[in-house]
Amino acid sequence: MIGGAMCLTMLASFFDMCFVLRWNLVLGIPDILWVICSSTAMGTLIFAFLILPPGVLFAKLTPAHVEATMYAFTSSIASAVFPMSKFLGVFLNKMFFNVTV
Repeated sequence: MIGGAMCLTMLASFFDMCFVLRWNLVLGIPDILWVICSSTAMGTLIFAFLILPPGVLFAKLTPAHVEATMYAFTSSIASAVFPMSKFLGVFLNKMFFNVTV
């Protein structure tokens, strides 16, 4: 499942690049339809595919009757860390590699 999420991430990122290069207009596809396939719209689905397998594994390792609590805990930690990782990536690119928009 994680491999599928990685493939979906690569495909969605390719759609982002095509959107920036405006290839969708060359193909005659409107912007709104193209954005649905981009990483912005697919991000939630990709995140679900990434969080589900480790969450289930962690739930199997926890004691009985505490699985839901541990799954909620790991999901909340992942939900907090996932957006921060993007900000950290932008910060590192700006500070060390002088990448600006």
